[in-house]
Amino acid sequence: MKSQLVLFLFLASGIYAQTGRIVKGKVTNGQTGSPISNASVYFANTSKGVVTNEHGLFEIRNIPIGNSELVISFIGFKSQSFHISSQSLPLKLDIQLQPKVEELESVTVQPFEKNGWEKWGAFFLTHFIGTSVAARGAKIINYKTLKFRYSKESVLNVVASEPLIIENPALGYRIKYDLDEFDYDSTKHFVNFQGYRYFEDLLTANPRMSKRWKRNRKDAYEGSIMHFMRCLYNGTLLKNGFEVHRSILKGEDFFVISPNILNSDSLVANSDENTKLFFFKGFLEVIYKNAKTDPNYSNPESGKGGGWTQKSQINLQFGEPIIFGFDGNFTPPLGLFLTGYWAWSEKVGHILPLDYEPEETDDVK
Repeated sequence: MKSQLVLFLFLASGIYAQTGRIVKGKVTNGQTGSPISNASVYFANTSKGVVTNEHGLFEIRNIPIGNSELVISFIGFKSQSFHISSQSLPLKLDIQLQPKVEELESVTVQPFEKNGWEKWGAFFLTHFIGTSVAARGAKIINYKTLKFRYSKESVLNVVASEPLIIENPALGYRIKYDLDEFDYDSTKHFVNFQGYRYFEDLLTANPRMSKRWKRNRKDAYEGSIMHFMRCLYNGTLLKNGFEVHRSILKGEDFFVISPNILNSDSLVANSDENTKLFFFKGFLEVIYKNAKTDPNYSNPESGKGGGWTQKSQINLQFGEPIIFGFDGNFTPPLGLFLTGYWAWSEKVGHILPLDYEPEETDDVK
């Protein structure tokens, strides 16, 4: 996700039009004009995409109704994105990607650390991939592309010269992550990262493994920020186990929680036919009652071990309304500041594509 871009990704199942909703085009080298084969063309943060053929051509059918964002990326080139409205389809694009080598070399404010991965790799994985059960075993295949810089202002900045390839064996995904930025402020203990994600299913011939992936994905979904935003949109928070309370900050980190439960109507207003506005003042506490915290979660009040009630605090970081759709996506992506359980769990190893829909699953060992 990128804060400077508006992301409207309406990819819920059952809304795909079958006729005329096509995006096609050609991807070329902006300097030489030659076609780029195997470039990734996908809808941001979903599992819907293709790669260009040997002539640089691509075609994606059954584009979702509403607004979405199409991303084009290739190793060594600057990624491009296009806001796509289903009302403008069919659409043909001529895309010229520009090399990004000069961009990386121009960053001379402070040099990258020579042994950055050895020094910061474990820390980066903890705060980027996460330590939840869903993230267990997840790894960055091309981790050597990461570059680390620790500034005099005590901020760790991490960039990547190519999209990160992440394999998550617990959820059964291979994720291509076009990292825009990762920053950790060690004085405030704040972590911000954003970028574009593209999900692909890992392949298996083992039916038990497929069932396990479905079960793990559903576990990761339930109580997540995406689950919450979808229920907020549909007005089904209580029905799905969510309670929302006013939260008053006392001092630096102590909250007084109002006993009154808020409903969606007091927090949400319509924006247009496909989006809504989420606005509130101060802090909210979100409690999810249908599942306990992850076994690897360390409760700041009670210590390690998991099994606690899932409690998260949110506030509007920029003081502006959040725009969100029925798929759970919201913008600006850094507009919601998370603390508590979501601040720990909402990492790359725990999140799902926006076109994910939970399925009934059988318990598997």
